[in-house]
Order: sequence, then structure tokens, then C-alpha cells
Amino acid sequence: MTFCPFDLFFDLSCYCGIPPHRRDAYAAGLTERAAPGARLLMFGYGPGAFDDAWSGITADELGAGFPGWRLVDVTPGTNPVPTFWFTLRRGAAPA
Repeated sequence: MTFCPFDLFFDLSCYCGIPPHRRDAYAAGLTERAAPGARLLMFGYGPGAFDDAWSGITADELGAGFPGWRLVDVTPGTNPVPTFWFTLRRGAAPA
């Protein structure tokens, strides 16, 4: 199946709520649909925002979880629990 590549993605706390064993599939599916140079704008909760051991994400985990993407900005949120606005940019298509 062929997809028309997208230039912009918006994730409103979806990725950080997916169990860690499923996050690679999410990142791979998004990357498959992303054009070179695409941007991913993500709002996410930090670790410790909820009463479980797995939800939340750090900038380092996010950078490692999206191979071929570069984390270009992290802005703290203003919520009473740890939150962040992340911006990632996809690199050029492989040669």
C-alpha cells in the first residue's frame, strides 16, 4: 500500500500513554507516512505524572524512540504535573 507522505503530525499525549513495548510500532508507522523534513509536534507527560511505572516520556527517550528524527525543541508545559511540548524533525530520505 502506498501512502501520500505528510509534512506535519500532531500528537496530543498519545505516544507517552502507549505502553513502552508498543512505542516502536507507533514511531515506525508515523515515520513510514512522513515526508523528508516532516515535523512532529508532540505534547507529552513526563515520568511520574501518573500512578504507574510506564507512562510518560523524557526527551532522551523520545529522541531514541524516533530513529531518523531529530529532537529540535523541548518546552516545559505549565501543568501542575510534568508536561512538555516536543518538536521533532525527520531527516532526509535514505539514499
